[in-house]
Amino acid sequence: MVKAAGIFPVRHGVNAGLPKPVAREESLDRKVILMTQRQQPTAKELESMIITDVLAYWPKTADVFHKNAMACVGCAVASFYTILDSALVYNLQPENFIDQLLEVIQESTTLQEPLNE
Repeated sequence: MVKAAGIFPVRHGVNAGLPKPVAREESLDRKVILMTQRQQPTAKELESMIITDVLAYWPKTADVFHKNAMACVGCAVASFYTILDSALVYNLQPENFIDQLLEVIQESTTLQEPLNE
């Protein structure tokens, strides 16, 4: 990676076409407030949530990632990518993938406290 303007890396090579990760601060604070109020995200909210946050609040969603042959569970960059990013990287239909996640989340009756990172 090459640094442009001193701080932001510019993508070159194999990762150049990957979706740009969303900064953790942009989604986590707002999403945690929404989740504690309602406990279940909408499809639109879920698509912009960070992968590790979803896995921390709803651990059973890991099965959906595994079922779709995704290596997101335990991945070093999972804390930088949204659910939508992961679907696009793995060439999945985002709507179908999000529906699968929502189904598992809806089966969970209570919101889990996030695991310590």
